Amino acid sequence: MALTGLAACNTKPGAAAFVGETRIPDSDVTSYLTVQSTPYSNGNGSEIRPRVVVLQTLIVQQLLEQALAAGGGPASQSELNQMRDSVLQGATEEQLTAQITKSNYTASFEPVYIRTQELFGVYGNRIHATSADAVIASVNKHGIGVEVSPRYGTWDAAQFALHADGMASGLSSVLTTGTASPGS
Repeated sequence: MALTGLAACNTKPGAAAFVGETRIPDSDVTSYLTVQSTPYSNGNGSEIRPRVVVLQTLIVQQLLEQALAAGGGPASQSELNQMRDSVLQGATEEQLTAQITKSNYTASFEPVYIRTQELFGVYGNRIHATSADAVIASVNKHGIGVEVSPRYGTWDAAQFALHADGMASGLSSVLTTGTASPGS
């Protein structure tokens, strides 16, 4: 019986998560982390788990891309560009990259983070959402399944959050989802 349980854990080796039919490999998660990427405490006393932050961002990006495609088509470059200023909140991409790399993510994570935030804002604009909760609820109506490897935790669709070991991932103020305001 123990062997059966172990075999069940390895039915999808190398996969960090699936969003719908899209596989997010462990190697993608790892590619955005430095060797110093270990859990740390943010200013609020919450623990930040970089591996969880990266996977959560990749999951949200896939959810938004799939929801956009199902509800009118992929985001246009024009729509994404319109959200950029809202995402950057007065900072430059170089400043954001510096903050991200200081937190032991690779510089290549910055465009992934920005795109996810842009997609959030584009989706919000398309549905005329007035809050992040409205965006999340609308995306969830598409019924896109999320399956996460137990190594990373569990997916909370109502919060667009990955919970590790029963604790929230504790996103830092730099790396939060839903900062691009719908209607910007």
